[in-house]
Amino acid sequence: MSQYFLKCCMSLAIILLWIGGCSKTPQELKAEREQVATEGKGDVVVGVVWTSSEGTFVEGVELATEEVNFEGGFNGRKVKLDKRVVAESSASSEEDQQTLRDTISTAQLLSEQTNLIAVIGHRATSFAIPASIVYQEHGVLFFPPAATGLMFTRHNFAYPFRIMSNNGEMANYLAMHCRQMGYRSMAVFNNRSTYAEELANSFVEGAVMNNIEVAHRRSFFDTRTDFSQLIAELRKKGQVDAIFLASGVTDGALFIKQGRKMGIDVPIVGGEALGTQKFIDAVGEIGEGLIVPTVFNETAKDILPFVKKFQEKYKQNPDHLAAAGYDTMQLLAHAVRENESVVPIRIATYLRYMPSWQGVSGNFGFDESGELRDKKLYLKILCQGQFQTLPVETLKLVNMETSSLQSEQVRQCLELFKGLVFLDKDQDGIADKKDICPSSVPEDLVKGVYPTGDRMGCPLDADNDGIPDYRDQCPDTTKLEKEALDEKGCAQDSDKDNIIDSEDSCLETPLGAVVDNRGCPVVAETPEIFTLQGNSFAKGTTQLQSSAESVLNHLLERLTKMSAYIKGIEIIGHTDSKGNKLKNKELSKDRATKVAEYLISHGLSADKITVSGQGDEQPVDSNETEEGRAKNRRVEVKITVLQQKAELVSPSPASP
Repeated sequence: MSQYFLKCCMSLAIILLWIGGCSKTPQELKAEREQVATEGKGDVVVGVVWTSSEGTFVEGVELATEEVNFEGGFNGRKVKLDKRVVAESSASSEEDQQTLRDTISTAQLLSEQTNLIAVIGHRATSFAIPASIVYQEHGVLFFPPAATGLMFTRHNFAYPFRIMSNNGEMANYLAMHCRQMGYRSMAVFNNRSTYAEELANSFVEGAVMNNIEVAHRRSFFDTRTDFSQLIAELRKKGQVDAIFLASGVTDGALFIKQGRKMGIDVPIVGGEALGTQKFIDAVGEIGEGLIVPTVFNETAKDILPFVKKFQEKYKQNPDHLAAAGYDTMQLLAHAVRENESVVPIRIATYLRYMPSWQGVSGNFGFDESGELRDKKLYLKILCQGQFQTLPVETLKLVNMETSSLQSEQVRQCLELFKGLVFLDKDQDGIADKKDICPSSVPEDLVKGVYPTGDRMGCPLDADNDGIPDYRDQCPDTTKLEKEALDEKGCAQDSDKDNIIDSEDSCLETPLGAVVDNRGCPVVAETPEIFTLQGNSFAKGTTQLQSSAESVLNHLLERLTKMSAYIKGIEIIGHTDSKGNKLKNKELSKDRATKVAEYLISHGLSADKITVSGQGDEQPVDSNETEEGRAKNRRVEVKITVLQQKAELVSPSPASP
């Protein structure tokens, strides 16, 4: 923007100096121009200003002019071209200032011709803007076919009209398609010209809107010839999906050639300035695969007559600049016919409010500032030494072998496009854009991936059990079995009892326990009984003797080891028949409780323990003898256990 501003300031100074040396003012020349146009006599002059070596723009204007004159010219007046050559340098140097002076001088000389109604030309926006000031002052219609800078129409002049989509529109279009093509992370490089900086900035804005990360960005002078440092920085930064390059022809070609030679093999997307034969000649075969935007779709059926006529006359293919030159002259002729006038201001007014007009490079319609609106864009790929416009259906990721593809060359270019543009990071044959699983590793692909559907690009899962086939050791899992699967894709048996979880009523059976057909553990028919004799307590009390604690500690070790298989522990107190029967029953329960408290305090779970006191009701010997009564005074620990598989069974605890 600052360069545009400086050029405009310089332009005004140069224009003022020029006017001071002219015999007539711009206003006088403008009035004479309208008078000559109104009189309807003599030839009508259209200026053509271009560089000497770029594109087929002038040829496009010439072809259209021949056709217009063959059909009667502008309301019966022959159209005559006044062709001028200006070397439009983009370097920031004395040469640049000289080019600016030459541009303004050319515009002034053309504008002094009062039978001149329009000028088509001037390549770069940075020179088209100063030229537009001259043409505006002199009342001359101005159509620069390649001025893409946003500032060109910001002055709201009456006579200039944009012919090519602006940088913002092209950058947003490219960003949108980069997203559609699967790019998630990109590097952006641009030279420091106004054009390239504006295009790159617009692309970055579009990338953000399309959720593309700009992982790396660098700029360089357009006079730079060695890009090795910039390329090395990119390699150190890490892999990106693609590169966006906003540059001129020479520096762009050098960047691509050096980048490819240094191992940068990701797709490169560039601005429209690279879509020319001059760039193809500069970059050579190493530039194959470059993607650029265009307004000209030479493959469209309704455009083929123009392409054929151009090829027959000039023995070469027309590019987008040829189409722009051709369309501008035909658009001017259309406006003259519809308006029935060659007066510039009347033509300008008609163009601003006319219905959309169809040319070979698409639709034309303008707003009040002369800005082009609703222009359709396409992508083209550098393939086999020329730029090939890609069919619209290709951008929708349809089958590459559709009948709309017109030639073997197109098919080959589409294959190149498919390989370079439709990213397939995991190499599964499914473009990342449609790949639900775009980051599969080689192991994931052993058994193949889904080619279509809502799991496209994901590893196959034949039994739909959520375990991909390459890891699934049970690929025929039933619907019921899918309710619980292990990491191998087999019906899960979480407690390892040989009853799958979907059929197991007891999912927490301890390992090694015998189970029934429901998966529930089987209780051993005979409980294990541990007996603590009466001498373990002080006479007539619940106080444990130290010898009893030692015995209980031994029992605890055993119970801890078999805790998983314990169904329940019943602690039962007994006494002999001497004394009060009721007190004996209370004492027996208190002693059982004392044993339970000891076991619980040493880590045994209280949930499985119950206590009771039987008094003298369950003697094991006669109460008539001291020996028999001693045996009857006891505490029994009755352990109900789960039945274990034979190899896991260990000896029962011994009674002291």
